[in-house]
Amino acid sequence: MATNMVRPIVIDDSDHAIRYSGVGWFQDNGSQDGIGNFGPTYLRTLHGTNVNGGLAYTFNGTSVQVWGTTKLAKAADGTFDPSWECLVDKISIGATKPFEFPENNWLLCEQNGLIDGSHEIVVNVNTINHTFWFDKIQYTPSPSTSLETAVVLVDNHDPGISFDSSWRALGGTANMTQVKGSTASFLFTGTSVSWIGFIPTELPHNASSATYSVDGGPPTFFSLEGLPSGSTTVYNQEFFKTPELQPGPHSLVVIHQGTGQQTPLTLDFLYVTNTST
Repeated sequence: MATNMVRPIVIDDSDHAIRYSGVGWFQDNGSQDGIGNFGPTYLRTLHGTNVNGGLAYTFNGTSVQVWGTTKLAKAADGTFDPSWECLVDKISIGATKPFEFPENNWLLCEQNGLIDGSHEIVVNVNTINHTFWFDKIQYTPSPSTSLETAVVLVDNHDPGISFDSSWRALGGTANMTQVKGSTASFLFTGTSVSWIGFIPTELPHNASSATYSVDGGPPTFFSLEGLPSGSTTVYNQEFFKTPELQPGPHSLVVIHQGTGQQTPLTLDFLYVTNTST
């Protein structure tokens, strides 16, 4: 990678290093991807359970997050089903506040400021008759952690991404451009890159397009679909994913083809697959 910045590693629910406990866990492939406006699940998979259970994962690093799909039922006494509790190294870190509306890509719990070293994150699930959905774990690795087979998240503020002067901030969480010919570039080491943005409702809804090229190769067009009238902003949209590349250093250049009267090109973060230092 082009910078010494420590970037989060993303662990999918299907990773064999995750240890599931209880008899109720099952893998789901996309059945929840259409709910809410926070986009599809990571890699379009989830693990769910309709009975009490748990999961555990061991990592070397300094922070950890657990993400899932929130789809809760509220009882007359104000409690929610399912419920969960997260623990790091057997110490409870609780859970995020329950949210009554269905959404993917929902933060279930997090812990920052850990002493660099080996840690275990555990999630204990209690459910009466509603499914608990787990999607991914994201953690900040120790600097010595091998990235050889990792998926790394590179957010829009990362110094390894270069934007020309026509890009600007959007809502504090993304970068955007509405200028035809504006460029963004990124140097990476790995086998593929996914570009994740969102489609803001407060800006023009007319469809647009952009291109990406890898290692100076020919441009590949991708569409920026405009929102229907009256729609809310939709998040976590994969605008493109490069084909599989030979492992090693590569360059990515993205050029916007739209105008100020069309849907902007936005960047929230990148997923870089199979990186190494």
